[in-house]
Amino acid sequence: NIEEILPRKLVIPKEEGFAYIDLSSVLYAHIHTDKITFTLQNNRVEGYCKGDIDIEATLQQKGFIALPNGIMVNSKKVLRVQKGKDGAVLFEGGAELPLDLSHRDSFIAKLTLINSNKIDG
Repeated sequence: NIEEILPRKLVIPKEEGFAYIDLSSVLYAHIHTDKITFTLQNNRVEGYCKGDIDIEATLQQKGFIALPNGIMVNSKKVLRVQKGKDGAVLFEGGAELPLDLSHRDSFIAKLTLINSNKIDG
């Protein structure tokens, strides 16, 4: 089972084989209609054709939290959530992702649930 071999990797088919995305270096992913872009710890952005795989479900199983605008946030990389009018998700290394006030409470609740499961389980 490839999941057991590559537990923190995402395998994406591409023309010349496969791309292996190390999810431990991904801050967040932006899922578009036909492609996905990953923002990594070093602020590098990598884009890939989405293909036929259900990336959103796969990322959720790996601890990513979905936001309504197609953004999937890696819960393992969140340092804190900045509250207030100009809310943001703050990541390791100083990167920030704006977080709309209308989604902040839901995001914090999901992040808290994931972190409590990590501690309890």
